[in-house]
Amino acid sequence: MASKGSGRLIMLGQGAGEARADTIVVTREAWQDLTRRMRDVLGAYHAANPLRLGMPREELKSRLRMHPRAFAAAVETASREGLVFDRGSRLALPEHQMLLSPGQNARVEALRSRFRASPSTPPSVKECLEEVGEEVWAHLVESGEFVLLTAEVVFERSEYEAMVGKIREALADGATITVAEVRDRFNTSRKFALALMEHLDATGVTVREGDFRKLVRAATEGGEKG
Repeated sequence: MASKGSGRLIMLGQGAGEARADTIVVTREAWQDLTRRMRDVLGAYHAANPLRLGMPREELKSRLRMHPRAFAAAVETASREGLVFDRGSRLALPEHQMLLSPGQNARVEALRSRFRASPSTPPSVKECLEEVGEEVWAHLVESGEFVLLTAEVVFERSEYEAMVGKIREALADGATITVAEVRDRFNTSRKFALALMEHLDATGVTVREGDFRKLVRAATEGGEKG
C-alpha cells in the first residue's frame, strides 16, 4: 500500500484500503530514517562504483540488516515515492548517472571497432577486459550492449540477435542443425559456434538431440524463452 500523506504512521508495501494483519506499519519518523539510510548506502555504493547500474538488492538488504519481507515492502514503497530506482536485481538512486570519461569512451569505441571488424569471431572476454578495464566492461555487459555466452565468449548484442534470428529461421518447421553447420553458416570457428548453441540450449531456445539441435516446441509456437 502506498504510504499515507498525512498522519504519523506509514503502511509499507502493496495493497489498498485498510491495513491487514500482515501489513507492515512504521512511524513517519522511522520511515524517514530508513529511507535516509537507504539513500546513504546507495550513494556510497555509486561513489565507489560509478559505472554500475546499481547496488545488488541482497547487498543493500544485508547492509540495512532488514528482514526480507520488510525490505521488499520498503523498497516497493521507496520506489513508488521516487526515492529509489528499482532495476530488479539492483537498486539505485534516481539521480545516479553512469557517465564514461573521454578516455574511457575512446577505449570503448576502439573495442566496438574490433567487434565490427570480426562480428562472428569477436575478441575474447579477456581481450575486452584488457582493452577497457574491469569496471567499464562490467558497465557494457550490464547495459546489455554485449552478451556473455561463456566466461570467455561474448558477442555484440546486435550480432548475437541477428545470428539467433537466422538460426530460428533455419530450424523452422522442425528442421535441425549441427554445430558444424552453424560454424559454416556464420563463417566462424567451432569454439564460437559451440558456445552459441550451448547458450541457446541453456536459455531454452534449442534442445540437443545427439549431434543435432532443434527449436524447443514452445519457441516454435511463439512462446520464446531466454
